[in-house]
Amino acid sequence: MLPLIIFAIIMGFCVASCGGENSPVGKLLANLNDIIMKFVGVIMTIAPLGLGAYFANLIGEFGPQLLSDYGRSMVVYYPLCLLYVVIFFPLYALFAGGKPALNRMLKYIFTPAVTAFATQSSAATLPVNKEACDAIGVPKDVSDLVLPMGCTMHMDG
Repeated sequence: MLPLIIFAIIMGFCVASCGGENSPVGKLLANLNDIIMKFVGVIMTIAPLGLGAYFANLIGEFGPQLLSDYGRSMVVYYPLCLLYVVIFFPLYALFAGGKPALNRMLKYIFTPAVTAFATQSSAATLPVNKEACDAIGVPKDVSDLVLPMGCTMHMDG
């Protein structure tokens, strides 16, 4: 995945140096980006049905054994995640932008957090993270770079 990211960065610099969004390739890439974001949005709309059917099949096939294996992991993982979200996310926001940043974070964190929790996928949260970043006021060039890279490299979308 890292070579793909490096290629994308170099390609972005090359497109920017040849006219950016106003060049024919820049317009093509912007249109493709819009199409892909719409496609991901459609998939995210129907994904809960597919995941629900998949897990119902797994529980029907493996029964209580599956639930106990996942249950032990969740007893450790979810409380630690909750502590991290409750303690460190507000501290990051306070450190980065003070009380106004903390208020904006608290106002817009719910939808990306619920999406991440429901899908268990940082890639699936990209569209709602992008919307939240736009609403918070994160510059478009920053969110367009940081969100996909963070999702891919650190799995922290």
